[in-house]
Amino acid sequence: MKNKTFKVIFFNILFIFILLFAFETILRFFSLSQIQGYRVELINESLPKIKKNTEGIVLGKKIYVDQNGYRIPFKNFNYQGNEKVFFLGDSVTFGVGVKEEDSFVGIYRKNFDNKKIYNLSLFGYQVSHYSQQFDEIKKLLPAKKIIYFITLNDVYDSSNIKVNKFLENRQNTGFRKIFNIDLFKKINFFLREKSFLFTFLKGITLDSSKSWFQNVLGYYKQNDLSNMKSFLNTFNKFSIDNNIQSYIFLLPYEFQTRKCDSEQLYPQNKLKIIANEINKNIFDLTSNFCQYKNPKRLFLKYDPMHLSVEGHRFVYELTKKKIYENE
Repeated sequence: MKNKTFKVIFFNILFIFILLFAFETILRFFSLSQIQGYRVELINESLPKIKKNTEGIVLGKKIYVDQNGYRIPFKNFNYQGNEKVFFLGDSVTFGVGVKEEDSFVGIYRKNFDNKKIYNLSLFGYQVSHYSQQFDEIKKLLPAKKIIYFITLNDVYDSSNIKVNKFLENRQNTGFRKIFNIDLFKKINFFLREKSFLFTFLKGITLDSSKSWFQNVLGYYKQNDLSNMKSFLNTFNKFSIDNNIQSYIFLLPYEFQTRKCDSEQLYPQNKLKIIANEINKNIFDLTSNFCQYKNPKRLFLKYDPMHLSVEGHRFVYELTKKKIYENE
């Protein structure tokens, strides 16, 4: 009897493992999900960076960085061309989850091979980090253009206690509170870096896009965005003083593209009021995303803001018309 029971348990467990393996394989093969997490060596000099002249894995994709800590297409990449163009931004501009050549910065690099394109962006960057980057840019001058892509969460101030408390209270509520427990945090971090099935199941059961947006919307309603206004003033002055053409593009969250009503677009409207007082070269791409046939395709699967290959290509086509329409 014991042997029979053991066999039943063994074969049931084996069947479950085979089933899980099959689902994992199918999800990977058809790209129905993607792994998350970062495997890179970060250093903290004047501001956080990936260790120079190294490589790593970011959201399942191999990445390479140069001697400055900037993302490049491949190891030992040499910049070509005369005119220098700088891209500022966070993880969206960095191009997490896609190959460098499939990111909009990478597409610019391929199609404008007569220009030296520097991608100064990094995941986790906010306005406090961008302000520090001007000292680095000065060392690379002269330059032709500087292009900043705003993601809604750029306005966060990581040192703001109110914001940290707000993030914890709003993002992980109800069942999500389980992710605040250290053990489950570790399990979550491990599985999201290893399993397509885990991120797939998490995506269909928890609408993370909605919770991320609700969190950022609350911040915009409770704060005056003085840190963003200060940065935009610095950005504009730096551009004028160094005779650099500047452009600012505003990107949406995935959840916003589901309705695109005034409530959902409150953050963009508030940002544009501030930005238009400072720099007239600001372009909100949200309406273009909203008018796309299937906006969800422009984002990584079950991701609140990061762009898919299709999304990066779409952003490139939109921004190219603004940046190089007169050239």
